[in-house]
Amino acid sequence: MKNFLVIGLVLLLLGCGYGIDTKPVSIDTFLNDNSSKVWLVSKRYVNSKQVEVERSGFKEVFIFYSSHKINVQPLNSLGNSPNIQGYYTLTDDNKRLELEMPNGIQKFKIESYTESRVVLKGIAGKRANEKIVLIPLPEEF
Repeated sequence: MKNFLVIGLVLLLLGCGYGIDTKPVSIDTFLNDNSSKVWLVSKRYVNSKQVEVERSGFKEVFIFYSSHKINVQPLNSLGNSPNIQGYYTLTDDNKRLELEMPNGIQKFKIESYTESRVVLKGIAGKRANEKIVLIPLPEEF
């Protein structure tokens, strides 16, 4: 019985990933889900101090599209014409995000990203002193 368990464990370990090449998932996939995705600003820091995020209906959302368009607008205006439309670009091997907006270019360092959270640190433009934590728009808000 003991031999059976050992052999089963060895087969399980060898069967998982053996001979399969893996490649990292690009942040582009997380940002737009290969179509479009709405991200909610859950936390904002200005000069390293946390700033109170607006009332829930007025929180800012970032909508990333696979065409590299971006809309930035208050949550309560979803479905209406976006306040700010622009384009985004990923640079430096997906370590930087540039937003080309009507009011200028905003540059961010991507500090971390997962399926459930993206942390952006402003390095140039209007948001240079900001750190923004984005989460996917929750199903129930």
